[in-house]
Amino acid sequence: MAPGASPAAANFVRRVAFFPHLGTTFAVGAPRERTNRPMARGRWEAGALAPGDLRRTLHATTNNTNRRASPGAEVRDLPHARERGIAPASSRFMGMRVIDLMHLGRARVIGCWQVGDVLIDPGPTSCLETLLAAVGDEPPRALLLTHIHLDHAGASGSLVRRWPDLEVYVHERGARHMADPSRLIESATRLYGEDMDRLWGDFVAVPEANLRVLSGGETLPGGFEVAYTPGHASHHVSYLHDGTAFVGDVGGVRIPPSSFVIPPTPPPDIDIEAWHDSIERIIAWRPERLAITHFGAAEDAARHLAEMHRRLDEQAELSRRSDRHAFLERIALDVAAAGDPETAAAYAQAAPKDQLYAGLERYWRKRSETVGPTVS
Repeated sequence: MAPGASPAAANFVRRVAFFPHLGTTFAVGAPRERTNRPMARGRWEAGALAPGDLRRTLHATTNNTNRRASPGAEVRDLPHARERGIAPASSRFMGMRVIDLMHLGRARVIGCWQVGDVLIDPGPTSCLETLLAAVGDEPPRALLLTHIHLDHAGASGSLVRRWPDLEVYVHERGARHMADPSRLIESATRLYGEDMDRLWGDFVAVPEANLRVLSGGETLPGGFEVAYTPGHASHHVSYLHDGTAFVGDVGGVRIPPSSFVIPPTPPPDIDIEAWHDSIERIIAWRPERLAITHFGAAEDAARHLAEMHRRLDEQAELSRRSDRHAFLERIALDVAAAGDPETAAAYAQAAPKDQLYAGLERYWRKRSETVGPTVS
């Protein structure tokens, strides 16, 4: 058990792993030689920040104090899992796994991906004990963030506080907000209100010296390729490693064993055109599989990405032609048809339908202000 993790959290992780229908651990295909090899030690100097660099280049002020925000389960037991592109089960020692963070006690909502000593999107601080119990006594060397939304990156500062040498890779547009999260917290509070603490917990600033700033196009130690993939967020990146594309939210929400895909479209900076371009960028990688935060591995990468293209246009058009009530009703029906009640509940928690509408409504409103109204 990791230091600081409660015995209850550790037991809970083991108990969850015992039930195959929860899909706690997913394999991502046959292991390759370098998959089990930790990322090389040493910093990626091209993106490293010396103390003060971030403040000068991004005009951000840094406060390193705490900022508060207001295994081996058999996946083949899931109904039709393989036919639906869900990866078969595996031990964590195959070198790559998704850690189910059990957000608010529910499985298959938020997953942190682990590749050797690297964590991709550690999730929110509200799930920190579950993450620490799963990671154990071996500290990670690096965090790779796809973007800085609280459900993906909220625990980053807490992990750096625990392991001061931890490197945090993030896009240049998000780096300033990791160093000084005040604006990020303010924006999130407008969206979540009094639920901030319950949903996400505290947000601890990441010291400048730990940040490694990305722009897209880099190759990181250990062979992680980086692509700039905006659309869901203007600071979103994706990572390719050994045939697996870690796509954050640009790859959508898909809760196993369902193959239904929802583009998560919360405010404030949804950009449909940029999102389509980002999907094409991932397709150009020709990945063997997708590693999805919400939730698990999709072995049918080409089909999934084509479906994302289609669903993104369908959802955007639905929001343009419908009022809020009609949009929410249609999404609720789609989610209910996607699987059993627990799977539907995981979809609803990972992609709240009112946020889907709010982000798209804002997108269309901003678009009409800049290019004029859209003709039906």
